[in-house]
Amino acid sequence: MKIEWKENPFDTVIHLDTRDKAYLRLAGKEKLVREMLYCCKFYYVEKSLDLKNPLGKHHHKMMVELTGEKLEDMALEQYNYNIAALNERHMGDCVCVPCTCERCMAESLLGIDTIKGLFGHEASHVLGAFEKFGNREDVLNHLMNYDPGPMPEIWKDEKLYNACIPRWKQEARNAYEWLLKYYSEKKI
Repeated sequence: MKIEWKENPFDTVIHLDTRDKAYLRLAGKEKLVREMLYCCKFYYVEKSLDLKNPLGKHHHKMMVELTGEKLEDMALEQYNYNIAALNERHMGDCVCVPCTCERCMAESLLGIDTIKGLFGHEASHVLGAFEKFGNREDVLNHLMNYDPGPMPEIWKDEKLYNACIPRWKQEARNAYEWLLKYYSEKKI
């Protein structure tokens, strides 16, 4: 595996060789099997699966089908999904978007994290700054001197808005410090 670190950490490229791709496929398949076993334990042991109930019948059928060829088909589908996700930007909880980040999930199967130590709000500051300014110098300057500006009309409570400003400035400062460390460690 080769990781091509970029000035914008969200543009980092992961190159997989044949061995890495095989590992990713097996790791995805293992995850499917673990989820299937969890479902079996949950529905058969903890929930006493009721085969007379339509939902119980559905879960029973699903667990029976998740073997052999069906499992291979699902594993291939998951593999293709993970390969595609590795070619996308981080977009989920990791950057304060309320959903699971597909790229984070795929990277975790490979045992890597291309934005390690960058979390939620700080990550959204970095992402937003690169989308707005596009270059390292302007991004760092923006984060170092972050000013949220006047209260937008969508905010109804000026007191609350003003109370949030110190936190937003600290998040931007944390993002700035993370980027400096990232550039130093990755020699960018």
